[in-house]
Amino acid sequence: MNFREDIEYKEIRYDETPAKRGEYWQIGKGLQAPDNLPTSKYLDEIIEDISSGKYDTKSGYTKLAEHYNSKALSEADFATLEGDLVTARIAELLESFSFTMSPSTLMGIHRRLFEDIPSLIEYRPGKLRTSNFSKEEPVLNGESVSYADHGTILDNWRYDFEQEKTYRYSIPFKEADLTNLANFTVRIWGTHGFYEGNTRTVAVFLILYLRSMGIEADNSYFKEFSNYFRDALVRSSFTNIAKGVFAEPKYLGFFFENILWAAGHDLSKQDLSCSELLDK
Repeated sequence: MNFREDIEYKEIRYDETPAKRGEYWQIGKGLQAPDNLPTSKYLDEIIEDISSGKYDTKSGYTKLAEHYNSKALSEADFATLEGDLVTARIAELLESFSFTMSPSTLMGIHRRLFEDIPSLIEYRPGKLRTSNFSKEEPVLNGESVSYADHGTILDNWRYDFEQEKTYRYSIPFKEADLTNLANFTVRIWGTHGFYEGNTRTVAVFLILYLRSMGIEADNSYFKEFSNYFRDALVRSSFTNIAKGVFAEPKYLGFFFENILWAAGHDLSKQDLSCSELLDK
């Protein structure tokens, strides 16, 4: 018997409402904040037109790209170009990306977000970093998270992904589920596989991962509190035993409780500064 008879592959078609498309674009715009990237008034007009149904995401991205292709850009324009185009690409991925649980998904998201962006070409979009670095963090009073050695990035991710695949979540999430997801997010972010764009890549990955589980999280927090999200990842990743500082997961916990449980924590009132590191 031919079991393949009458079985056909069908193209997945995404039919988001204008309001949902506009939400994706707003999330993308909000996620530019941790990198201090400006966005343009023209992007705001595109988002307004998409939200009203005048354009779909593909048409909106095309108009935005044509806008930049038609003008002579100074070096000062590159940051705004990055903010605008990466916003659009985040919206595209949130609308139509097919998720798989693999390190290659992180790499693929990074490549699709940042390829051909003039200010990022030297950072090899989609490629793992090949040297070690540090980054001064205001919430750590200028100290840096200790990121993974560049030679262990893929090994770290492979281990983390295999561990995550063995975990069985409950629906709705219990406290242990939320903790596991937060810890997984911290680990893949803390490896810091790329020179730039790690937080944006991990945020998109996380939204898509939750959706793949059938969970519609309140992603508006990525729009309004993307700086908080990054600082919470920093505090969850930093330990300095000599100075009496240990990883502090509660802030990221508040964020996850809000997006998954509608807990209503007022994130704007949280002070994420590491008091042990502040000048006395």
